[in-house]
Parts: sequence; C-alpha cells; structure tokens
Amino acid sequence: KDSYSSLSQQLNNPAQWILNYIAKIRPSQLQQIPDKATLQGNVSHRLIESLFKTHQTEVLSWQESTLKKWYDQTFNMLIDEEAAIFRMAGHYNEGAFLHDRLYQAVKTMLRDFNKAGVIKIDPEYPLSGNFEGGKLAGSADLMLTLATGESVIVDMKWSGEKYYKERLINNRQLQLAMYGEMYRQAGNAFAKPAYFIISNARLLHIHQGVFPSVSALNSQTDEQGSQLWQRFLVTWRWRQTQLRRGEVEVTSKAVADSFVLESSPEHGYVMDKPSDRYNVYKHLMGWSAGA
Repeated sequence: KDSYSSLSQQLNNPAQWILNYIAKIRPSQLQQIPDKATLQGNVSHRLIESLFKTHQTEVLSWQESTLKKWYDQTFNMLIDEEAAIFRMAGHYNEGAFLHDRLYQAVKTMLRDFNKAGVIKIDPEYPLSGNFEGGKLAGSADLMLTLATGESVIVDMKWSGEKYYKERLINNRQLQLAMYGEMYRQAGNAFAKPAYFIISNARLLHIHQGVFPSVSALNSQTDEQGSQLWQRFLVTWRWRQTQLRRGEVEVTSKAVADSFVLESSPEHGYVMDKPSDRYNVYKHLMGWSAGA
C-alpha cells in the first residue's frame, strides 16, 4: 500500500524514496527522546483524539468547568506517559506552556465546530482506496460531518501556520486531497480540506460560510481538491517513466545549490522546494563544494 508519505517522497525526492522504501536502509533503532516540538505535537494529537473518541459531539455542549476537569486529568496522564521530560528540572515552564496553549486550542476548536453545526466527529478516521499504482491507505486526524451533510477533513499540526496557509490558498494541500479522493472512492462527496494549527489555536480553511466563527482564506485558484489529485497523477506518471528508465533524481538541497533540477510537467503537481530537514540520507547524497 502507498500512503501520502511514500508518494510525496517519490515525487519530491526519488533518491530518498529509493533508499527508504526499496533499499530499506534505516537509521539506528536505538531509542531517542524526541525533540520538544514532536513531544508537543504527540501529546496534543493524543489528547484531542481521546476527547472526541470518548465523548464525540457531547463535548460541544459542555460547561467550561467540565472541560477543564477532564482536560487537566487527561493532560497530566499523557505527560506522564509520553512526555515525562516536561516533569524534569529546567523543563517545567515548557510543560506549563504546552498545558495552557493546548487548552486554549481545545476551547477554540470546540467553539469553531459548534458554530459550524458539526453533528459527528470521527478521530483517526481510516481511509483506503486505489489509484494507478495500486492501493492507497491513510488516516485523517478528524473527519467532521456537518448538519448540511458536508464533510470536512481536518489535519492537526502543532505549528506552521504560514506554510499551511500557502498550501490552502494555492491548492497544494496534497495530503488532504489524497484523503479526499479515498473518501470519495468510498461513495461520498469529495471532503473539504482544513488545517488546525494547535500552537496558534487557528483553524485554516477556504470555505466561505462553512465555519462562521473563522474567516476563510482567499484562495488564489479556482481549482478544487479533486483537480489537485489529477495534477498529482500527472506528476506521478512522469516520475514513474523516469524510474522505469532507471533514472533516479537526487533533489537534496546541496545538489539543488549546484545543479538545475527537473521541472514537473505542465498541468502537474508543483513539487516542493528541496529541503534536507527530514532527509536522514542527506550525507549519502553528497554535498555542495562550499559545505
């Protein structure tokens, strides 16, 4: 099965995809403490998932005292289980910061969902489907059903508001388009995309009137998610043609500094700018002369 992670890597950095999914070269499996942002994101996702999995839309009518009691108990449990580093000397303020920011995010999320007339919330919604390359699979953070019958897929991110705004206004939210296509293949209308930035307590969307408490972003294109999926297929076919010829493009940042990279085909998905931020293979791909 392919996922957004594997297909995105195949498009944006085929060499990384080859080393990861074909050669199966893996980093050390020794356990390491995740960085602070990862811990914050993990705790946030787990808490919000637990809230909706246990209480569904009932939480939309809770008094704040009820929410606060549930929140404090669950937050402390998750810190002990998944982010105990925040209990250590010198890290208390980071834990307190996470507590307050996440609580504000939960309150804002409940307000936005309530005013939008959400009647069903499915956390970690499983998705599956097919495309030209085989099977697809994924899991949406939150699948919302509105009283109007519309569906919205919400992807939760700890940070990155500027980045995800750009994704939405330029119709480049490939992950959500892929989820929308799998949801459509299950017999539904193509789900609308949205991001919730937890650290800023901000819901990002481009749907006028769908979330009355949050202004919609001004889209720079008339395209929908279904058209983005079609553009993805154009670029995927192009990469497949290269791979069948035995050509594997290396798109690390160091290479991009010295060479002109391939351009995606006309009417295809515009690939991301080269970045080595999450590339564990960057030292296998060489480096620029000035490194």
